[in-house]
Amino acid sequence: MEKNLATVLEYFSFFSYAPTFDEIHLFFPIKITKDELSILLNQLVRQRRLILEPKITSGATKQAIGEWKMRLKNETYTLPQYSIGTKKKSSPGMSDKLVGTIRTYVSFLKWCPLIRYVGVTGASAMRGMHKNDDVDLCIVSKRGHIWSARFFSIILAKILGIHSLTGVCLNLYFDEGDLSIPKNKQNSYIAHEVLQMKPIFDKSDIYNRFLDQNGWISRYFPNALPDKKTEQVSQTLLTGLAQLTCLIFSPFDYVFKWIQVPIIRRNNTAFYVSSTQLWLFRNDFEKRLKGRGLVI
Repeated sequence: MEKNLATVLEYFSFFSYAPTFDEIHLFFPIKITKDELSILLNQLVRQRRLILEPKITSGATKQAIGEWKMRLKNETYTLPQYSIGTKKKSSPGMSDKLVGTIRTYVSFLKWCPLIRYVGVTGASAMRGMHKNDDVDLCIVSKRGHIWSARFFSIILAKILGIHSLTGVCLNLYFDEGDLSIPKNKQNSYIAHEVLQMKPIFDKSDIYNRFLDQNGWISRYFPNALPDKKTEQVSQTLLTGLAQLTCLIFSPFDYVFKWIQVPIIRRNNTAFYVSSTQLWLFRNDFEKRLKGRGLVI
């Protein structure tokens, strides 16, 4: 049990992050009840082999993206050898101006008929937004409109001045018709990324469908439960407009693909590109984690 716990804490320490009780339970590599885990953690804390401290978080993420709800308890757990690293890299929250701009950006995405879902991924999903951090977003498009959705989301981010640098990082896109992770990406790191994703808005139960179509995750994290609730955005008043907009953009999706593919190739960002999924990463954390033996 202690070895499994050390594996969880070591993974989080790589990102300078101390996990909460709920996160430890979610990412525990074997089946364990919360009562059993609580007994184990309390025992190690009493023996001073585990550090328990209040959770230090920035309120900027919740302020900027108020739709998703925090589900975690306030205490975090760290092994003594990792405690310095997790404290050292904490940083002040993002500026009010940037927070407000990202909130505006998300609002525009929310009402775009071509975009069905947006979620925060990566380090932003774990520790919130911090100064000089990008906010990594996963965007799911309406079926058959992935290139149009990417074109719109990037142009909007550029107009607002938050594309790359300090702002939003748009590197993961899915077509709602294909939410299954490719077999060559089915590992503990990607499972981790999926489970820690924080949905911002969800127009058609995309996130739960995402979990349903990726049941392989339970091989790595058997305590994960596919019952996360997300905000369902009512589309009743926009149904006609949404259908018309998608109908108009449908032929242009090929045009937007023709425009974007050469740019992606020139920038050398493409890790995986298909007609239904875009994985665009310059620096693949998965390789670094594999080098440390943290990915299985």
